Amino acid sequence: MERGAGVSSGGVGRPGSAEGRKPRTPIPLGDKIALIDIKDAGHTWSETLSMFRLNISVPAARAIYKKRDEYKRRAAASKDLSATRL
Repeated sequence: MERGAGVSSGGVGRPGSAEGRKPRTPIPLGDKIALIDIKDAGHTWSETLSMFRLNISVPAARAIYKKRDEYKRRAAASKDLSATRL
């Protein structure tokens, strides 16, 4: 039998990098701070996202909220909160 005979060329691998995903939308620091402020006011995640101007998922919002200390520190040092990070 030849070496590698019977092995398909498809193999098991990762799907295409952006296959079936929404395009990634960068969120400006000012919007992240606004989301954190809404959540800190005591609103639930569904209320927070309904008040928020951007359409983002709950996991994305939670990831932003988890890093709230970093974002607040960056906002304190930054002058332009409407720009996205380069």
